[in-house]
Amino acid sequence: MMVVEQQEKIEFTGVEWDTSGPAGCRLRAVPAHDGTVWNAVEYDAGASRTAWCSRSHYGVVLEGELTFEFEDGGEISASAWEGYLIPGNRPHRGRNRGAERARAMMIDLPDAAS
Repeated sequence: MMVVEQQEKIEFTGVEWDTSGPAGCRLRAVPAHDGTVWNAVEYDAGASRTAWCSRSHYGVVLEGELTFEFEDGGEISASAWEGYLIPGNRPHRGRNRGAERARAMMIDLPDAAS
């Protein structure tokens, strides 16, 4: 279990949207001193990630609905004001199957080897 050892304010002000990923997906990423990365994430209607991710995430959907597909089969979905936990040992990718934009806050956890 991670233990917070010092306080820190996570500032998104002035952080530009990273739109280098798949069309309709963008994020603002802010690394924290504890090795986590805090992300403001947006998926346009119908947008999805194509690459599989192997990082662990905690998050909460603020608007819309996100579905996380697992490479080994299965998926979980979270709607507005629902949280999710995604294990890094199951490669996964996000998708917005809805007709409206989905927004979430996601915290990437440090790799277990770190």
